[in-house]
Amino acid sequence: KTMGEHGSFGTSPLQLHFGLGSAARVERLEVFWPVTGETQVVGPLDAGQHVVVVEGEQEPRLSPARPVPFRR
Repeated sequence: KTMGEHGSFGTSPLQLHFGLGSAARVERLEVFWPVTGETQVVGPLDAGQHVVVVEGEQEPRLSPARPVPFRR
């Protein structure tokens, strides 16, 4: 998935959300940084957490994901 352009009146959010279905983990996540032309690879990563990948940092920042309750 790619991120689109960003403007002052909003377009694409800076966060990307991926559903993993019944998968318990991601074996490999690749992030291409267009300014430097570098590809950063992280993983494996367990499901159920927020993953922040920062250009130039070896390890991703991880924090538990909290479920958001929805009324039915």
